[in-house]
Amino acid sequence: MGLFDFLKKREVKVKEESVSFNKLEDWIKNKSLENKEIENNILKDVKKRIILFTNDLDSNIEVLKNIDIDEKKDDNRTKSIVKTALKSYISQLERLNLSGDITEINNSLSEFEQKSFKAYEKVTYLIGKEMAAVKTTFQNLYKFLKTTEEENKELFEANKAITSIKQKLEAVKEIGKDLENLKVQENELENELKELKTNEKQTIEQIQNIKNSREHLNNLKKIEEKTKDENTLKQLISELRLLIDFKKLTSIFHSSENFMSKIKRYKEKFSDAIEEQNTLLDMLDESNLNNEKIKTKFKQINETKEKIESAQIQEDKTKQLEPKLKNIQERINKINPKDNKKRVKIIERKDDVITSIKQELKKINTKLTK
Repeated sequence: MGLFDFLKKREVKVKEESVSFNKLEDWIKNKSLENKEIENNILKDVKKRIILFTNDLDSNIEVLKNIDIDEKKDDNRTKSIVKTALKSYISQLERLNLSGDITEINNSLSEFEQKSFKAYEKVTYLIGKEMAAVKTTFQNLYKFLKTTEEENKELFEANKAITSIKQKLEAVKEIGKDLENLKVQENELENELKELKTNEKQTIEQIQNIKNSREHLNNLKKIEEKTKDENTLKQLISELRLLIDFKKLTSIFHSSENFMSKIKRYKEKFSDAIEEQNTLLDMLDESNLNNEKIKTKFKQINETKEKIESAQIQEDKTKQLEPKLKNIQERINKINPKDNKKRVKIIERKDDVITSIKQELKKINTKLTK
């Protein structure tokens, strides 16, 4: 048994046509209206045929209801199964509703066929002639439907293509919205990028102005002098370290636990000796190991330390702006207002849908133009 979606009684020859994409939606609407009018005429014919089918089926049902299963020659168990199946089958026949449009008619027939198959098979075990009559009634309807479908094959295919094209046109519209949204996003990113580049330029100018200022240049000179003094201090401390004879100090003060702990600490960490220079000088004087070279070095060290500590170094204002500039530049590098990959993917989707539309139009002898 065949089931058909769109039926027509007379053959339609579709002429070769051309339609532009901009006019395709209106063209499809007109085609749908044309085909719908033909379908309505076909539906009238189908419904007339269904009335005849229903009359025949009512007669079949009446015959089935009058069958006495108990008179059949078979065991009671089998007759009970067939009796139950017959009751179910008659009930499904009576519930069969073939009203509505062609699609609804087809759906009803398909649903009946699926639900009644098992009951039909069981009933035919004991009831042959009457069930054959029911089968003939259905076969006559399906034969009519099949003939009608074959006569209207082009309309059937055209309607399928039109339905598909409608869906694809909706997809094109959605893709168009995606492109519009992408454009909005691109404009927003372009504005953000423009603002960031303005901030970048202003920040670079601020940094450059600071670097070119007399205040900054003087500060750099002070930093350079301080660095030089710090290197000098390290050198002076190293030279003083060589002038101190810790071996002799140890020999002289070996009996003093207090002096020995200090000598050991100064030897291991000479910076402590510089911080506690009076203590070290007292030990040197007491041991007669002090001399003019040592005193001069201490004096040079103290003067250099004082010079370093008194240096008035200001905070480098460019150091506050450089992290800000780095952050701006990182954000600039991350922004890509023209995301070509995303745009290309969307356009490829659109092209694929349009190609599919062309293929559907080709089925109804129509060519899509730009």
